[in-house]
Amino acid sequence: MDPRADLAVLELMVPLVAGFSDAELSFATPCDGWTVRDLLDHMNDEHEAIVVGLLGPAELDRDPRVAFGSAAGRWRRAFAEFGSDKTVLVPKFGMSFPVDAVLGVHLADMVAHTWDLTVATDRLLPIPEPIVIEAAGMADVIPDSGDLRGRKGYGPVLPMPQDASALDRLLRRLGRDPAWQPPT
Repeated sequence: MDPRADLAVLELMVPLVAGFSDAELSFATPCDGWTVRDLLDHMNDEHEAIVVGLLGPAELDRDPRVAFGSAAGRWRRAFAEFGSDKTVLVPKFGMSFPVDAVLGVHLADMVAHTWDLTVATDRLLPIPEPIVIEAAGMADVIPDSGDLRGRKGYGPVLPMPQDASALDRLLRRLGRDPAWQPPT
């Protein structure tokens, strides 16, 4: 796992998120029952839960768009300076995991969440195909059951067509329907 791919996705997400209008924060996302604001709040909370153990606490802005820029910057700073031979506490699971595993799951998650946000707000996905392919490979190793599924994680794996693109494979592995459309 190349940690630069994970950091690059965050760099691509920050201007995307900063550009959302106030109205777009209320748009539905493919994450069942979540708006764009809910998804941003979730990402900000998850980033901070992990990074606080590495960099200490931080006060994030109340605007989730601004907070995302700060949280993403803290994530990048924490993991740019953190050796891959280390482990990181993931409070949601109450366990420590190798840095490469954390960054791999994070990469898959951030590519999926970028798709969630772009499809919800009718924008183009700004992530280069090689990064999507790497993220899909990381999603392929996420177990079909266990801690990363269900209430604390991803939905069930969806049926996979043989000719699925890397993005479709990633989305289906994480329980998302690539054909999802915003409600009219």
